[in-house]
Amino acid sequence: MWNTLTDGVHSLQQSLRKFCADEVMEFDNAYNCETCAGKERAVRHTSLHTLPPVLVLQFKRAAYTNSKNGSKSSQRIKMKLQHHVSYPEILYTKNYSTSTMEEQGVVGDTLQLFAVVVHQGDSMERGHYVSYVRGEVGGKEVFYFIDDIYVTSCTKHDFLSQEAYILFYEKDFPINGTSLCNMRGELE
Repeated sequence: MWNTLTDGVHSLQQSLRKFCADEVMEFDNAYNCETCAGKERAVRHTSLHTLPPVLVLQFKRAAYTNSKNGSKSSQRIKMKLQHHVSYPEILYTKNYSTSTMEEQGVVGDTLQLFAVVVHQGDSMERGHYVSYVRGEVGGKEVFYFIDDIYVTSCTKHDFLSQEAYILFYEKDFPINGTSLCNMRGELE
């Protein structure tokens, strides 16, 4: 299994391309064929079959490394991966979906970002989670920074430039129609 943040990936789109790329299964990882009861070389392909109302994407921001502690033995240490991975406001899913979506007459292949969760702290053992959320007030797009019970306004740039841990995308755009996360005036 690959890790987006340790394999030189710097954008969500690169990560999705890598995740959906064909994977050759052979040798120890070969497919177990039930018909011939043997291991067979196969190609596995991952793609979106249908779009959910909300697509939740989590970046794998933890990795283990071996560290020598003065003796011959090594110790596995969990570390937080902290480099920036860019993510789009609008996610076009056509390159990551199957032809089944087209056959089913799915009309839009786009999702809009409505929330970003960020882990603050230098390690995975401790820290604090905060969120950046898109909303609507009086038909106008607004952005909020949420830290426990504190909610403050923030900019669109703040919303789109975080060291994201979890991204939430939705099919129905908040400003253009019905939204699962419509916040009309609730945070004024």
